[in-house]
Amino acid sequence: DYKAQNFDFNKLSTSVKVQIYCQITNISLSEIQDASNLVKIIAEANEIEINLIPTLANAIPLITTIVDGINLIANIDELINTKDELLRKELAARIGIISSNMTAAISSYILYFTEFGEVFNPLLVPIAGISSGIPTLVNNILILEEKSKEITEYFSHISEVESDGLFKVSDNNSILIPLDDIAISKIDFNKREVILDKLDIWAMEGGSGLSGKETFFSAPYINENLPKLSIDNLLKIDINKIDFSIKGMMLPNGVSKTLGYEFNTVANIYELENDGVNLLNRIRDNYPGQFYWRYYATLFNYGMVNLKINYHDTDVKINLDNVDRMFIVPTLTIDQAREKLSYNFNGAGANYYIYLSSQPIKIFINGTKEDNWILNIDDIVKEVTIVNNSIVRGKFIENIFKKLTIEDNKIIIGNQKIYLKNNKTNIHFSVSILDGVNLMVEVDFNNKMYHLSLQGNEKTICNNMNIIQNNINKLFGSSNIKSIPYFYKNNGLENCIGVFSIKNNEFIYMLKYGDKNKIYKYKDNNLVCGFNLFDISYVDIISNGDKNYLKGIWNTSVNNSEYKIEFLVGLIDQNTIEIIKLNLSDGLIKSFLTILDNLESLDVKISTIYDFLKNILFRDVFLENESLNFIVSKGFVLTGNNSKNKYEFICNSENIQLYITGLYTNGTKFRNWLDNGKILVSSTGESSNNLIEYNENILSGLYSFINDIIINLDNGVEEINILLNDNSESFYKNIIINSFKNLRNEIKLKINVDYNDFKWDIKGNDIILVRKKINGFNSTILLKDTIDNNSYFNYVTLIFNDKSIKLNNIIFEMEPIIGYRD
Repeated sequence: DYKAQNFDFNKLSTSVKVQIYCQITNISLSEIQDASNLVKIIAEANEIEINLIPTLANAIPLITTIVDGINLIANIDELINTKDELLRKELAARIGIISSNMTAAISSYILYFTEFGEVFNPLLVPIAGISSGIPTLVNNILILEEKSKEITEYFSHISEVESDGLFKVSDNNSILIPLDDIAISKIDFNKREVILDKLDIWAMEGGSGLSGKETFFSAPYINENLPKLSIDNLLKIDINKIDFSIKGMMLPNGVSKTLGYEFNTVANIYELENDGVNLLNRIRDNYPGQFYWRYYATLFNYGMVNLKINYHDTDVKINLDNVDRMFIVPTLTIDQAREKLSYNFNGAGANYYIYLSSQPIKIFINGTKEDNWILNIDDIVKEVTIVNNSIVRGKFIENIFKKLTIEDNKIIIGNQKIYLKNNKTNIHFSVSILDGVNLMVEVDFNNKMYHLSLQGNEKTICNNMNIIQNNINKLFGSSNIKSIPYFYKNNGLENCIGVFSIKNNEFIYMLKYGDKNKIYKYKDNNLVCGFNLFDISYVDIISNGDKNYLKGIWNTSVNNSEYKIEFLVGLIDQNTIEIIKLNLSDGLIKSFLTILDNLESLDVKISTIYDFLKNILFRDVFLENESLNFIVSKGFVLTGNNSKNKYEFICNSENIQLYITGLYTNGTKFRNWLDNGKILVSSTGESSNNLIEYNENILSGLYSFINDIIINLDNGVEEINILLNDNSESFYKNIIINSFKNLRNEIKLKINVDYNDFKWDIKGNDIILVRKKINGFNSTILLKDTIDNNSYFNYVTLIFNDKSIKLNNIIFEMEPIIGYRD
């Protein structure tokens, strides 16, 4: 559907949209599969079947003479070498010739083709005519003449590239359709050129007593060992006839080949006149003495009666331009030809849509980072069979995506292989889950996995949820996929986003109308609830398979100031919204910290959150939904940025209290450690001088949450800067500096007070610096494990406002405090 809009496919019938890429192209069938009729054939087909081999207007399929070198009409020996005496007499009477070598029965080849009757039903008409209508047949000489005529018609088909060009245009002028069975080696959209691949034919030699161009006493003969004669070099093609502005193209089905042939007597061979005769004569004239398609020798006219085809490797190089394009891969029913054919795409930074065939053909993609390759695999993920000369699409192949193989330079789905010269390009598969609903499969080469998304009209999905759920479960297995994100351009105007829950068979989506975002939730094809969102600059719908969530950005105004809130809420039911996370802009986080500062109790109840949400008018997001009930999640998270600082709070599910989980400033990070009230301070690794800075002022508004500050000496830290606040109420019980045991470099410990403000004490292996205040509050700095080994003393220098001192001199110069206890 993504590309269908660009290529006007929505205007085509369902049958064409879904099945056009599965056209049946048979090598050397000429007008049977003439591309000018292909779109009409498919358009007239119903949604299940497409005719495999339409016949010619004269009811004689050209396949009767040229398919893999098989002759579907018996040669002269098979017609007259019969044991049926009645038939012998009938033939003798009509032909006037008696053969002495009648050994084979005409029924031998009738039986041979009976096996193909169900597939190639049109073949039964001419064969039945031969077996049961002998009295109505003309003699064998005219039968051979008819074969020669059909061969000239095949060459007439080849000559059409000169009169009609290599490509025709579909009736709606949206698709370039190549001439059938013409091998092309290169299509270059940048240079606007197309290059033919090889079409060769056997050479001849010999012949004596030549009088005129084609009269011999002794006939020339075919020599398969001679260098082959080129036909493609003789074709005069006007590339200007190709309209490269058309964005759709059916890829060429022709395979490079060498034509072999046989001769037999043909009475009226010189009466044939058509474009094929002209081309054959041109080949003869261009290679004098090396090629004849008809000649006179030893009293008889001889003509070419059989073609033998030898296929060669054919790599069609497709150099793309920076224009969105769509390609249809033909379905080839001749294995020998299909195995020789490959398509080699070179991208140029656009969107490229490729319809793949049920019959695998090698695809090579050399894409860029800017490319988007969308490969439709409808006929790979379905059971496709040929019944009564028609293609029949059956059920989805169960669990086919479990066999999807993603390698660095190759993707395998079913029997189809796609080779990649650059796995940095963007590859998506497209599957029609339902008419008008596509499943997109994004290939993730880095992780060797894929990501799914759903596209299509939202109403179609709502009305067919059970069918979509069943089809996806068949493709991926019922336990594998829980939910799939949804995206669609609604009527080409606004984006429609949502989530389809496979597990619960729920579909929630959002449409934008003016300043409103309307959200709908369906379950089992029924509408469950719907509501509006206002002033939302961004919104996304998320699902974990069990619950649905809204993630968005709300722009609000508080006290004439503009603010922004990023939110994550859960949609519990039609009446309940669960608030899970809020991220506040600068002004709002200040407002929240002010509320915390003004609390009379150190316990921050969940009601504090409700009051704050009321103050910032968060309910206005759902303005027209007054019946909605808001609840705060027990794991509620509130974050915000203030200048250089980042704050994180989480709601404790046990006592419904808030505590700080993170704050970042000046190359230093503050994290909650072990339990409530302990804050770990360490380096972020971003500071050039390996600094840890602890500033009590930064923790303004957070006093009720903090008991201990733990400073962790990470490897490489060279300086700790402790900035204490003279406001006695802000002093915490302990500042603990950890990991002196691991210290391997000199470190400076700066404290912004005077040397004499501190006294020291020892507790175990720790040195404690105590600053006693008049009101009884102590500010303590505990240096862990500093006495365990005297060598650590030499690494640490304490720098006060008025003095610097080595740690090993503290106990000799600083006044001790007697009887210090916790």
